[in-house]
Amino acid sequence: MSVSPMKFISIIGPLEEFEQVVRSCVINWEFYPENASKALGAVRRLSPFDQKDPYSDLLAEAKRIAGVTGLTLDCVDFMDSMPLDIQDAESCFLALEERFAHLGKERFDLQELIRSNDLILRQLSHFREMDASYQSFFQFTYVRVRLGRMPRESFDCFRQTMDDRQDLFFFPTGVETEYVYGVCLTPRLSVEQVDSFLALLLFERIYISDKVQGSAVEAIKALEDENANAEKRLAEIEKERQSLLDTERESFLRYYSYISYMEEAFAIGRYAAHSQENFYLAGWTPATELDSFTDALEAFPSVHCNVNDPEHMLHVKPPVKLHNARVFKPFEDFVSMYGLPSYDELDPTPIMAITYTLVFGMMFGDAGQGLVLALIGYVLWKLRRMWLGRILVYAGFSSFFFGLLYNSFFGLEGFFPYEGFSVMDNTNTILLVAVALGCTLLSLAMVLNIANGIRQKDWQKSFFSANGLAGLILYWALIISVLKITGFWDGPLSFPVLAALIVLSLTLIFLGEPLGKALSGKRALASEGIGEYVMENLFELVDVLLSYMTNTISFLRVGAFALSHAGMMLVVYQLARGGGGVGSAGNPVVIVLGNLLVMGIEGLLVGIQVLRLEFYEIFGRFYTGDGEQFIPSFVDHRPASF
Repeated sequence: MSVSPMKFISIIGPLEEFEQVVRSCVINWEFYPENASKALGAVRRLSPFDQKDPYSDLLAEAKRIAGVTGLTLDCVDFMDSMPLDIQDAESCFLALEERFAHLGKERFDLQELIRSNDLILRQLSHFREMDASYQSFFQFTYVRVRLGRMPRESFDCFRQTMDDRQDLFFFPTGVETEYVYGVCLTPRLSVEQVDSFLALLLFERIYISDKVQGSAVEAIKALEDENANAEKRLAEIEKERQSLLDTERESFLRYYSYISYMEEAFAIGRYAAHSQENFYLAGWTPATELDSFTDALEAFPSVHCNVNDPEHMLHVKPPVKLHNARVFKPFEDFVSMYGLPSYDELDPTPIMAITYTLVFGMMFGDAGQGLVLALIGYVLWKLRRMWLGRILVYAGFSSFFFGLLYNSFFGLEGFFPYEGFSVMDNTNTILLVAVALGCTLLSLAMVLNIANGIRQKDWQKSFFSANGLAGLILYWALIISVLKITGFWDGPLSFPVLAALIVLSLTLIFLGEPLGKALSGKRALASEGIGEYVMENLFELVDVLLSYMTNTISFLRVGAFALSHAGMMLVVYQLARGGGGVGSAGNPVVIVLGNLLVMGIEGLLVGIQVLRLEFYEIFGRFYTGDGEQFIPSFVDHRPASF
């Protein structure tokens, strides 16, 4: 449950050594830069590094070329090739793009040629029986020729009509299920009347390309040969493209890595500042990396480094780097959805990992379905690298163990040879356990809030708030009072003592602001008027009491979903058995589909409801989540020197 300790580093050195210091000691190191002008406010007359980035456009061009060529961008070590130059990188990128584009254009032209030839071949396939040259058909002086097709229904209905006409000669060349293909001859003087008649028959003309020479058979062979040669050339082009990429990949990635590195180094200048002689650079590094960082700076004798603790840098907010045991790490993503902890705040990841897993299992307790959920989560984690898969593994095993407790296996209660805790037979007990769990978790949240307040030296938060010590006492005084009134518990605390604790706690919460300021040595009086303060805090006290009640009752959903799961599975087996009795085997298809449906629907709902309990009922009482993530400047590799 920890946030990695940070150290604030301010670096001062000669202006001419700025780029070397950045490249050697900042890029690819655990260093989070801050705005130097803001962080080093005590230093006067500092100016920002105001220059145009010479690398960003070229880096964007490299990424665009990689997308066009299919090259996978990966940073490689470029130090063996030093010195590199931005002009050389630009020439390398341009040459690769031009050669690749030339091959790409040739490939596109050949593909278009093949598509065009395929269209002509499909047309000619219907007129394969024509031995005469196509050009000769369109050179007649007194006769016009039409090639095309008409629906088979039109041909069958009007075939005799076409045969009876003296101005129309139709020769079928292909009869298919839907269409009839053929050649139509008509005198030049009758062409308009014939075209109108053919239009009534839904005749569609087919225009053969001028590229066709000779008969259909000759043209088909010529086109097929041309396509074969084009396909052969396409294969050669693919080999040439791949050979080009294989040859230029190393050089391209080396220049890309160099440009990425230089662009990242230049970007640091946006955070730095300078005077006429010196540069000023400030930022954060984890305490565990401090020695390595300062050792690297020793290579620059004229550069000075100052180290400060975060509590001495009141005007700069430390970034947050979570440090959790491996078993808790999957839940860091859940915590990030709410917000990272502040630097001086407890990391709730371990608490969430334990409580989320526990509550999910209570709400979805089934040994068989739990193992299936764990298996699905493992597959999603290993094959798809989904972080949610690992959480599903935890939730699945929790469901498995609670399923053993409930003696439930794929909805079959009493499956194992021992007497378990039957959810359906212990409805009141499971609901009471859910409320007790809620009381425990809400109390834990208040304890964590007290701890956070002590870490932050916020005494009102720790002792006099609704979630502080006064709130914790008030909450348990109310709980014990309810237990005594309802007869569930008859402890040593009497009603007068409980009433006194309730009144005292409410008074401390009501006066929380001035009491907290007094302990902090500040002016204790409220900034607003007394009347406004009284009215506002009276309404807040009502809200506090309502929140205690609603947040506690909200945990009834834990028991409700456990009952819902058992009830849904009971319905599944009743449907599977149909009219049969309890001892009947049931329809296995219905059982399998029912289990899958329940796992899908209720598993999703339970996952969401547990997350809601975590965020609203628990996190809302002790956690702000307004931390800023620690993101150092990395470009995937670290050169040995620069």
